[in-house]
Amino acid sequence: MSEEVSQAQPQLSQTQILLLAIAAYLSFLCILPIFLNKKNSFIIHHAKQGLTLFSIEVATVLLSIIPFFGMFVSPVILSLCLFFSVWGILGAVKNQYSRIILLSDIAGQIHL
Repeated sequence: MSEEVSQAQPQLSQTQILLLAIAAYLSFLCILPIFLNKKNSFIIHHAKQGLTLFSIEVATVLLSIIPFFGMFVSPVILSLCLFFSVWGILGAVKNQYSRIILLSDIAGQIHL
């Protein structure tokens, strides 16, 4: 019976949950919360939104080689991504399931 207890996933403290939710919005670190804890709905909610933001950032950087897009549209999109990352981090710090405009709908379709 003691073996079953040792195999169970340890409970995370509030600080650990908060740090994983914040990491979800820090560029490629968005994959850490997904791999470290798939059971906590708060962490997964923020990880899905962070993964969506990261995907948009990568696509924007790749498309920035296009002349008009790279000079004018790309900086605007990346600035919005930065704004939404800060918005998500503030929501996580406030211990809220914050919904980021348009992103939360896309993130809701991700199944982990």
